[in-house]
Amino acid sequence: MAHREEHPQKLKIWDPIVRILHWTLAIAFMTAWVSSGQWQTLHEWAGYTVGVAIVLRIIWGIIGTRHARFINFTYSPKEIFQHLRNMRHGHERHYDGHNPAGSAMVFLLLGGLGLQAILGWLLTTHTFHENALIETIHPILGNALLIAAILHVIGVIISSKLTTQNLTKAMFTGQKTKKRQE
Repeated sequence: MAHREEHPQKLKIWDPIVRILHWTLAIAFMTAWVSSGQWQTLHEWAGYTVGVAIVLRIIWGIIGTRHARFINFTYSPKEIFQHLRNMRHGHERHYDGHNPAGSAMVFLLLGGLGLQAILGWLLTTHTFHENALIETIHPILGNALLIAAILHVIGVIISSKLTTQNLTKAMFTGQKTKKRQE
């Protein structure tokens, strides 16, 4: 009987555009959040950076590489909740790209950050400058997005432990590992 050993297989998953836009969004959002109410020019430029990065990511999500395209990581609510239940019980299957929970977070953050950038931009226009409703929603949405980003990081940590993959490293290198039997 042949001896079977596990060897990690390197998979190229995240292309440079996905990785650059991911970290640009993370840094620009945190810069905008921290500078809010203190350094208005920095806050606005960080917001514009978020807006441009969102537009580029949407375009890349349509025409980009396999794991960048939204169509390749769209899951039903049932699949997302089943995945979260499995994670809660300490089980997670391997996904080459985004798992269902990660996919849901991608869409939540892209949508929320896109809306936030639009609301922030509207506040700089003559028509909506000092609009009470937008001035109320903008900081509340900013705080909700911070909570979502924190949950995203927690999810990455949990998923990394469950799958024994360093997902943060993968978002820098573009590679994930998958154990295979030989």
